[in-house]
Amino acid sequence: MVLIISEKEDITTDRVIDWLCHIGVKGIVRINDGEPIFIEKISLSSYANPIIALSIKDVAFTLDDIKFFWYRRGAINFEINNQYFFDNNLFNNYLTKFLVQEWRRCKDYIISKLEEKPKLGDYFKANTNKIQNLEKAQSVGFKIPETFISQYKKSLSSYASEMADYITKPISSCFKCSDDNYELFSGVNAINSNTIDFADCYSSPQLLQQRIEKWIEIRVFVFFDKLFPMAIFSQNNEQTRVDYRTHDFNNVPRSVPFKLPCSIEERVLAFMRSINLTTGSVDLILTPEREYVFLEVNPAGVIDMVATPCNYHIEKEIALAIKRLINE
Repeated sequence: MVLIISEKEDITTDRVIDWLCHIGVKGIVRINDGEPIFIEKISLSSYANPIIALSIKDVAFTLDDIKFFWYRRGAINFEINNQYFFDNNLFNNYLTKFLVQEWRRCKDYIISKLEEKPKLGDYFKANTNKIQNLEKAQSVGFKIPETFISQYKKSLSSYASEMADYITKPISSCFKCSDDNYELFSGVNAINSNTIDFADCYSSPQLLQQRIEKWIEIRVFVFFDKLFPMAIFSQNNEQTRVDYRTHDFNNVPRSVPFKLPCSIEERVLAFMRSINLTTGSVDLILTPEREYVFLEVNPAGVIDMVATPCNYHIEKEIALAIKRLINE
């Protein structure tokens, strides 16, 4: 049995499952983000191995049935019974927090047992630490952008005055929300020190980073020891010059397959080993001077955006690897 945790709209998961069915892999269970699972039992004993039995959408299985675990994206969810026993909202809030913690302990245990299986991806590393990743990338030989973080105006202004141009971006993941009239998106933004007035003290730390001039952007999808690099010609459009994700869908940046030098391939794989990830998308900049600069890594990555324009057939590669690992 193959267990996949993903999202309902993830086209890569759809295609990998199609390939798995095509090559004869049976017993595929997919849990989409938002679909609750139910614990039939967790049984621990001094005389036997743990038994974990779950059910989803009326399909029951034990963890012993699972031969391969693929964490693609999303989360395992649970349902909290909203039928409270108190009229007091304060008590109900505390009860909700307590029930969430009860379920979370069970969920973490279940995931930790799944992580012991032959697997691809890492549930507990769905969001990695950008600050730590920059340090790790530098330690394996990558050049990284000069980066500065502070809450205070004096520190931020002093750093900004040393840079002609710099960018700001979230320290965690991008923030996005929308309603019928507006959409807010906190991506990468270029800022000039002469055009901004910092607040005296921010409620959270602010990240400033040296703006690196680029010849091209490079996204490298990593799958175990295989690399699938793609060059993105985003510098020719003012709208995508800083962040290619802000493109107009009528003017999408040209993307083509790219061959990395062997030394850069080795650094990418060394970086992935240093943060214990088997898969993910690494973002690089290639400067006009042909110097490679590390930006960040996305543990899931949008695989289709690399596979389709570059004709890489990554989904087939994943399916074949799953079948091979199941049979080992």
